[in-house]
This record gives sequence, structure tokens and C-alpha cells, in this order.
Amino acid sequence: MAAGLLGGSFATAADVWIGGSRAWGDYTTPGNELKWTFLQKNVSGLYINNFAMRPKEAVQPTRQERLDGMYKLLKNKKVFYETDLVHSEDDFDQNSIDLFKETGFEYVGATINRGTSDARNKIITHDGTLPLYYMFGPWNGDGHIKKPKNDALRKNILKYAGAAVDDPVTMWRGPTGSRNTRQMVYSTIKWCHKNKKKFLFLLAPNDSGPSFLPEAKSLVHDLEDNKAFPDIFAVAFYGPQSFREKLEVLPEADDAGKPMPTFSGVPYWLIHHLKDPKKWAALSAPGGENIALRKDESKEFVIDLKNRSDWLDLTPVIRLRSQKAAGYTIRATLDGHDITSDLLDDGVILSGNDRLNPGTNRRFVVQVTRDSTSASTAAWALELLPNPSDMSLVNQTLQLTANAPAPLAPVR
Repeated sequence: MAAGLLGGSFATAADVWIGGSRAWGDYTTPGNELKWTFLQKNVSGLYINNFAMRPKEAVQPTRQERLDGMYKLLKNKKVFYETDLVHSEDDFDQNSIDLFKETGFEYVGATINRGTSDARNKIITHDGTLPLYYMFGPWNGDGHIKKPKNDALRKNILKYAGAAVDDPVTMWRGPTGSRNTRQMVYSTIKWCHKNKKKFLFLLAPNDSGPSFLPEAKSLVHDLEDNKAFPDIFAVAFYGPQSFREKLEVLPEADDAGKPMPTFSGVPYWLIHHLKDPKKWAALSAPGGENIALRKDESKEFVIDLKNRSDWLDLTPVIRLRSQKAAGYTIRATLDGHDITSDLLDDGVILSGNDRLNPGTNRRFVVQVTRDSTSASTAAWALELLPNPSDMSLVNQTLQLTANAPAPLAPVR
């Protein structure tokens, strides 16, 4: 197998793409440009499947006009392609990729569904130089990636850059959803990461209509609460016209900047949730960021983590980096629970009941004890990350210091 299929990825942590086979024409309709300006600047690129690339010259705007419009509006002029062995042929996929490049897009990779073939893989990966993700249906997985039933699936994923699932929100917890399906997704994400593979989640509305936004939030929260973090979200609209008629595509947000219950409202919320670009979450130390300690004395830093947004929920991470702490011991608590080990390791994830909801404040305490008379100044960096999906993105650092008190003046 060629090197490009074995690994590598176009993705950085927590990428968000938009597209599908429907809805993307609305983005390019004249007059709609101002209805999705945040997404134009912040999505990773255009996600498009083979159904959308079927010639529809009788439809306005045409396929080429849509591509031209998206290329003009998107800051990140990249395209990611989804195909399958059932609904398109080798020549069709080759022509689609050629069209992306002729339009000006950078073609960066693909997912393949419903089987694979060496000939198709060669075409959609540029002879193995671009990543390919193996797409599967999680409802067929018997609840865990390591089950014997999934031996062939694991072997296939290991051949590629990673795995992808298409699990519409209406199937996640709806009548056709099941705990087995969700557990299959959680376990596959973790297994992929353990094996240095990426994971793409195709976030689609199916026939959810305006409930797409709350259902997508619930799905993302479920992933986070189970410590399963996709590397890529492709927010894509597909299905029959009846699905399209239930859900407006635009605008992405209202005049106050809150996401609308539209298709575009979901990637708008998701990017804010994953990256907190306006830095609504903020750390502060009401009692000060410096303390003075004598030997065997303990004092506390009281730390507040506040979400100043009135609409955005966040799943942040707090972690403590010791910069110079010889001779000092720390202990950290949140709501009376000891979080010291996690805080000093990869960080404490505020998920589940600890999720930072709009307008809320979480207070935790860092107790410092000076163990040695020879201990000099100690320093710690308290870091705030907006989401555990990207452990390299630090939105704020609070510097905490401890030192010996100034010596008492001699008595005269």
C-alpha cells in the first residue's frame, strides 16, 4: 500500500468542514454572502460528496457556478471528497477531482464508502500521496471496535489514514439509535488515536429539521462526556428534497451573534464550542496571583473560571505546568474533589455536569505548601484550553508564583 494511505492527514485538531450534496447552492446564491461570514472565514474548507458532483445543468446555480461561488467566498480554499464504489465509477471520480482543481481548489483527501478498490484508491489519493479515510456504519459494529466481528474493519482502517462514520443526528439517540452504535463510535475513536489514526465524524441532519442544532449539541456532548474526540467534523447536508424543505440553510446567526436553528447554525456553534474564538471563557485569581510562604506554611490560590457568553456552552480543559517548583507541594480541588493528578498531567476536562454553561462560573482551589527553608520562588502556568479536541490550543495562561516572605527587620 502506498505511503499516503498508511497515514498522514490534511487535518489539524478539531477541523470543521461544511458541504454535502444539498444546501451548498444556497451559500452561493447572490444576496446570501452576508448571511454566513463567520463560516466563510473559519471553516477548514468544502466537504462535497459524489452525489453533489452529478451534472445538474437544469438546476440553478449549476454545479460549476456553485464551485466557483464557494471558491470565491471561502478563505480556506480546500476541498475534501466523499465517494463510494456503488454510486460512482473511477472516471467519474477522476473528473470530479479534476474539476475541483480546475476551479482553483486544493484537493486534500477523501473518504470512501461501501467498499474499496485499488484502482479507485489510486485515483482519489493521487497514487497514495493524499490521505484516505475508510467510512463504515457504526450500527453494524456490535458495540465495540475490538469485537471479533470487526477484525476486517480494523485491518481496513489500519491501511488508511483513519476511519470515518456517517451517523446522522436523528439516528444517534432517535428511534433507530442504540447504545451499541454509540459505544462503537466511542471505542473506534479511541482505538484510532491509540493506533495513530485520525477519525472523521460526518455530522448530518437527515430529516431533523430545525432540531438539528440541539440534536447536534447533544451528540457532541455525548462524544466529549465519553472522552471520544473526532479529529474532523464534516457538517454535511444530504438526502431527499423533503429533508431540505424541513431545514433552512441560512443564516448562521442572528443579529446578536447567537446561532440560528438552521443548517449553518450547527457549524457556527461547533467552531465556537471547540475553539472559543472570542475567548468567552476566562481564568482569574480574585485573591491575587502571588503568595508568600514560610516553611511548612500553606496558602491557597482561589481560581475562578467564568463563561461570559450568554449562549455558548464550553467543555474546557485546565492544566497546570510547573515552571519552577522545587521545595513546594501543591494540592488542587474542584467542588471538594481532588483534581491534583489530572491538573498536573493532561489537564482537567470540564464535561458532563461540570460543563461550563452560558453565564456560569466554576471555582477551584490550588493549595501550595512550602516544604523547605531553602526553597526559592516557585512558578506555575495555569493554562485554559477551549476543548480537549485540541490540546495544543491554549486560549489563556495565568501565572501563579510563591516565594519566601521578606525577612523581618532587626529589632533595635
